Amino acid sequence: MAKQPAQAPKQRFPWDPVELELHEISAIKAIAAQHATGFEAILKICRVDEMSFTAGGEDGRRATDYAEGKRAVGITLRNVATMKMPSSSRGAPPELPNSPTPPAPADKKP
Repeated sequence: MAKQPAQAPKQRFPWDPVELELHEISAIKAIAAQHATGFEAILKICRVDEMSFTAGGEDGRRATDYAEGKRAVGITLRNVATMKMPSSSRGAPPELPNSPTPPAPADKKP
C-alpha cells in the first residue's frame, strides 16, 4: 500500500481562537477569581471597553491596529475567565482501603 502524504498543518490566522490547555484555562480563571482587582487592571491596560479607532490616515490605521491588538488580548482573557470548565465524567472516586468511614455492619447470626 502507498502511504498517504502527510497533511500540512492548517494555517492559523491571528484572529483564530487560541487553543489553550485545561491547566492554562484554570490558571487564568484562578487569577481572575483570586486577584480580581489585578485582573481588572490588566483588562484596563488592554483598553477592552474603549474604542480602538484612531483617525489620521496611515498613522491612524497603524494606531488603530495596535489598539485593536491590545483589545483582542483583553477580550480573550475576559472570555477565558468566564468560560466553564469541562466536568469530569469519571464518576465517583473508588472506595479507598484506609477510608475513615467504617464498613457497614455484617448481619451476625447468634
